[in-house]
Amino acid sequence: MTRVAKWFAADPDLRMNPRLVKAMSAPPRAEGVDFCRAHPLDLRLDGAVLVTGATGFVGGGILFSLLSRAEELGLTKIVLMVRRRAGKTVEERLQKLKENSMFDGLRETFDQLVVGLEGDVSQQNFGWKEHEKSWPHQERLKAVLHCAGDVRFQQPMQQAAVSLVSATLQVQQLASQWRSKRFLFVSTAFVHAVPPSSTEALEEKLVELRDFDAMELYRDAMSHGSWAKTAMRELGFPNTYTFAKAIAEHLVIRACEADELDVRIVRPSIVGPSWAFPYTGWAGDKPSTIVGAGALLARRGVRVFRDGFDHPCPVVPVDMVADLTVRALCGASNAERGPILHACLDATEADQMPSFRFALRLLFQIFALKGILPLFELGFMSKLLRASSNATVFYYANSILNVFPIHFLDAVRICLERIFSMFGQKLSKEFSTVVRVLVSCRSLPMDYHPFSSPSTP
Repeated sequence: MTRVAKWFAADPDLRMNPRLVKAMSAPPRAEGVDFCRAHPLDLRLDGAVLVTGATGFVGGGILFSLLSRAEELGLTKIVLMVRRRAGKTVEERLQKLKENSMFDGLRETFDQLVVGLEGDVSQQNFGWKEHEKSWPHQERLKAVLHCAGDVRFQQPMQQAAVSLVSATLQVQQLASQWRSKRFLFVSTAFVHAVPPSSTEALEEKLVELRDFDAMELYRDAMSHGSWAKTAMRELGFPNTYTFAKAIAEHLVIRACEADELDVRIVRPSIVGPSWAFPYTGWAGDKPSTIVGAGALLARRGVRVFRDGFDHPCPVVPVDMVADLTVRALCGASNAERGPILHACLDATEADQMPSFRFALRLLFQIFALKGILPLFELGFMSKLLRASSNATVFYYANSILNVFPIHFLDAVRICLERIFSMFGQKLSKEFSTVVRVLVSCRSLPMDYHPFSSPSTP
C-alpha cells in the first residue's frame, strides 16, 4: 500500500513549476480605486444609470467601476434594481452590499449616488402593482444596464426563456418607457454555438439562426418548447443558457431599433477573478464557476474534470469585463461592426492565458504546496486527469467518482431527514446545505466540458 501511495505521490505533474513560484512573490502593483483612477476611460455619461444584477459577481465589478469613476463619468445617480430576498428589504440588502469590504474607500460615494428600486426582473411588470410606473428621480436617466440573469446552464427551456429572454425584453421596455438614451445587455461570447476555426475571429454581430425566427423560437420556448429544443440541437448550442442568450440578442436589437433606443451588447467569455479591482483576485461573495470548480476539487466535491486540450482557456478577468461594459454604457461601440462588443482576450494575448489542462496542473501543485490534499491523493487525481483526455474514460470516471457519490450522499440526507422527523428532530442545517450545494453542482464537469475542453481554440 505504501508503494502505491508513493507511486501516486511521485507523479511528475506535481513537481513545482518555476513560474508558479515566481508568481507567488510578484511585485506589488496598483489595485482598486488607485488602478481605476490611473486608467481613465475618457468618456462621460452625465446623468443617471439604472442597473440590474449589481449584487452578483459581474454586476458587483461593474458597480465598483462606476463608483470609482463616478466623477470622471459625470454620474448623478446609480439606481440599483434589487428584489426582496430571504425576508430582507431592499434597504437592508443595499446596506449589506455597502458594508462589503470591496467598497472600502467608496462608501461616501456609495451614499451620495446609490439608491435602491425594488423590482424582480423575472416577474411580470417587476412585481409592481402600478402598471405604468414613472421614473422616480429628478436626475435624467441616461442608460439602463441589464446584467441580472440565471447563469445555470441546464435550466428547462421554458425557465430559461423566462429568466433570460422575457426578463431582458422587460427591462428594455422599461428603458424605452423611462426615455433612457441607451440600453445595454450583458450576454455571453458562447452565443457562438460552433467555434470558428483557429484562423477566424469571433464575429461581433448577431449569430445566424439559419431558417429559425427568433420570435417564433421564443414563443415556442415559452409554451411546450419542443420545436425550440429541436432548433437548439440543430444549431449546435450545448445548453439552454447559451441558446436563450442568442435569442435574447436578436429580440433586444429588434426592440431597440423599433423604439429608436441606442443599444449595446457586451459578450464576456468565462468570467474569472479580477486582475486589479476591487482588489487582485477578487471573485465575489459566492464562488464563480471557475473558482467553484477549484473549491469542489479541494473539498472533494468532485474528483475529476475532463482533461482539456492545450488551447488557451477562454477566461477573462471580471474587472476587464466591468470596464468594457462601462465604456459601452457611455457609448463606446465597434465602429466597423456596430453595437456588439466581445469582452474576451484576443489572439494577440492568447499566449499569456494558460490552457485548462495547464491551469488544473498548477492548481494541484498549489494544493500540494499548501497541504490542502495529501500528495498520494493529488497524484491519483493528476493521473486520472491525464486518462480523462479520452472521452470514454471521462464519461465513466465522471459517473463513478462525481455523480454516483453525490447521489448516494443525497439519498442518505433524505433518509436521515425522514428518520429525524419521526422523532420530532431536524437534521443539521449545515449538512443539508452542503449536500444540496453538491447536488446542484453534480453536472458541472459535464456541463463545463464544451467550454473548458473545446476541440478547437
